[in-house]
Parts: sequence; structure tokens; C-alpha cells
Amino acid sequence: MKIALMPSRLYVLLAFLALGMYFLPEAGATNLQLKRQHFEDLGGGVARVSFDISWEDSWRLVEAPGNWDAAWVVLKYQRNRGGVWEHAYIDINKLTMPANVSAQPALLQDALPHEAVTNPCVGMFLYRSAPGTGTFAASGLSFIWNYGAQGVEEIGEFVDLRLIGVEMVYVPEGNYYLGSGGSEADCFSDGEGGALEIASEAPLTLGSVSVPATFPKGYGGFYAMKYELGNAIYDLFLKGVGRPGLPSGSDVSAPAGNLDASEGLLLADWLGLRPMTELEYEKAARGVEAPVANEYAWGDTVLTIYRGLARAPEGNSRLSSGASYWGLMELSGGVWESCVGVDSPEGQAFDGSHGDGNLGSPAWSGLSAAMGLRGGSSQSEWGSLRVSDRSWSAGDAGRLSSEVSDKGFRLVRTASSLSLPTVTTVSVATGASNFAVGSGNVTSDGGSPVTSRGV
Repeated sequence: MKIALMPSRLYVLLAFLALGMYFLPEAGATNLQLKRQHFEDLGGGVARVSFDISWEDSWRLVEAPGNWDAAWVVLKYQRNRGGVWEHAYIDINKLTMPANVSAQPALLQDALPHEAVTNPCVGMFLYRSAPGTGTFAASGLSFIWNYGAQGVEEIGEFVDLRLIGVEMVYVPEGNYYLGSGGSEADCFSDGEGGALEIASEAPLTLGSVSVPATFPKGYGGFYAMKYELGNAIYDLFLKGVGRPGLPSGSDVSAPAGNLDASEGLLLADWLGLRPMTELEYEKAARGVEAPVANEYAWGDTVLTIYRGLARAPEGNSRLSSGASYWGLMELSGGVWESCVGVDSPEGQAFDGSHGDGNLGSPAWSGLSAAMGLRGGSSQSEWGSLRVSDRSWSAGDAGRLSSEVSDKGFRLVRTASSLSLPTVTTVSVATGASNFAVGSGNVTSDGGSPVTSRGV
């Protein structure tokens, strides 16, 4: 079975008011949709958030590559109709999911047991519970927000909520290769010019660099954004932290380019995600297959129509759509992928900690100095699009700021092994017909349309 790979990109950003119980007008989009949302104050500092979800070109495969796509869903709230949007934590002990949905919660500290107040759920990955491909839709999802535990005394007319969904792809745990054995600049190797197999998260020596066990090497499973971070969600982030949004007339359908490292890290923290490492980049692109010398993310050295991946695919295969082994898009081309490099002490110290949904992760202090670039862009020299090319991998903020104007981000999160408590399963009608296909726009707060990132 093949994955239907399409280049449309969308980050769904839908806001709703918390006034007892309120329903939002449904908003159409070309891909991920969060619909029929409502919020119910149950009293005692507890509220229920309910919604439906759907997205196109979804998959869960048993055969290779044996992975799935998912939606990362988080909740934000704003006090007194103004100021910054704060992160709302989810109580995973009271989840209600349709039978066709699997939910994987992500905790503030994944290594510790869940506790609704001290170690709450930052967000959830939602994905198919059974194999399948095509449009995925589910109704009647709900979770509990313990707003009282976050210092919110009352809601009523004083709190606004925003549910945010981002398309992700699961990259499973397993062996893979670093380097292709080709002629890419400064590429990783086994010391003899060949590719190096990564078979664990154990300490690793790459040339003269010692990489500690805590550095995410890509062997462990993780979720990565299906598409590069886009202007639509960047604009929401800017406004959500009390800063001016993007200039009027900005193309919200485009990837967010020219993001410096510190800005991208703030956004990762705000979404409860983290930056990708350069080793995870190669795993996300190459998968488990033996490397092809000088290959691009679609597993070949053919570049005829793929520079920048600016054209729509002429089919649904990996090669024709420009997808990676796992189904991630634009890992070669588009905008540069900002990754934590291994060459600096700041990079080697990165332990894969995640953002908590607010700003200023102390665990990432100094990390911006370690952020390099991989995968090239639509404006870069063709050699830099190769998976194993490391021409710009060293974290040199001054050089990157002055010489590269199309720096982007693709955020990730380590896959949790947390077991869910008993989940209430509801039998509801599901299917694409429950979700109208719109014009490619979603509405945020009843204001200007936010256009999906499509090519």
C-alpha cells in the first residue's frame, strides 16, 4: 500500500469563547480541521473541551514504512480578553475518544508519572487506531482542563480559548544510516568513507566529536512536523505572545522563512515541542533504507523537477511527490531546516527536553548558538539539498544571519512510552462527509481568513 502524498500544508488555528457552553461556526480547510468545538464549564475549576477532527491524505500502514501521520493538539487560553496566550494543561484521566482514534499524551516531564497538577499533559498526538489511508475523520473527542489548578479563578466572560492542531509524522524507533558514502560536504561517515549505521542512543563518536547518550540521535522514535513551519502559525505565535503579527499582505500560505534560531526556539517552546537534531534530520529523510550516494530526501539523485519542491507532484509515489521515506515533505528544498548541530559544546549538551507551552525554556539556554542548517532551500546551491550535506551545519549565528535569508524550522517531539489510563470510548458516526471541504481557508476569532499552505 502506498501513502497518498500531497503537498498541501495547513496548521489549523481556531479560537472560541468560554462563556458557559459555546459552539463555534464550522470552518472549512483543505486539510487538518478541528470542528464543532465547544467548551463547557463543569464548575469547581474544571471544564470540558469537545471537538471533531479530520484531515486529508492520512495514513497508518502495517507494511513498510510501518508508520502513521498524526495531529498534535494543544489548548491555549487568554485571560481578560487581552495579553498573552498561556498554555492549558490536559487531564489525561478523563479523555473521551471515538473507537477509530488513538491518543498519545505528552507530559511536561515524560520520564515521570502523570499527575494532573505537577506533571500534566502538555498536548496530545491523535492518529488512526487501525490501518488505513485517505481522509480521516472522527467525532466526539473531549478532554478535561483543570483551569483552577492553573490559577484561573473563574472563566465566564473573562477567558478566551484557542485549540491548535499541527500535522505531524511518526518516525519509529530503529536503526538507520548517517552519511551516504558520497561526496557531500563534511558528511558523516564510518571513518572509511562509508555510511555509519546508528543502532542505539548510546554515546557516539563522529570524527573528533563525542556525542553523549542524552543527545537525540534519531534511533529513538519521534514525531516531526509533516511540513515546514508556516507563516500562518508564526503569525498566531507573534500575536499570542503580545507582539505585532506579520506585515499586512504577508503570504500566510508560505513557509516561515528567515527565522533566526532564537525565534524558532521560542516558538517550539510555545507549542510544547522542540528543535530537531541534525542526526534526526537524516533519519527523517532517509529512513531505514541503505543510503544512496549523494541522495536527496526522496531517495534518489534525480533533481529535474524538484529544486525547492516548488511544483505539484505528478503522482503519489515518494519520488514524484518529493517525500521522505516516512512521508515528510520538503526535507530537501523549500526553506532550510534548522537543526541542533553536534559540533559545538552547546549542541552536544542538548538532551532533547521539550517546551512546556510557555516561553523561555531554561534547559535551552545557549542552544541558539548550536543551531545549524540542513536540506537546502529553493534559493540554495543544488548540492546543499542532499540529505548528508553539512555545508551549513555548524552553529555560526553571525554567518547564518548574514548569508542565509531563508532559514526555516521543522519542530519535533520525542515519542512517549506513556501508557494511557482507561479511555472512555464512544460510538459515533465518522467519515469525511461530516466535514465540509472549504475553500482552503480557516477562520480565527471570526476575523481575517488564514489560508492553508498549499503549492
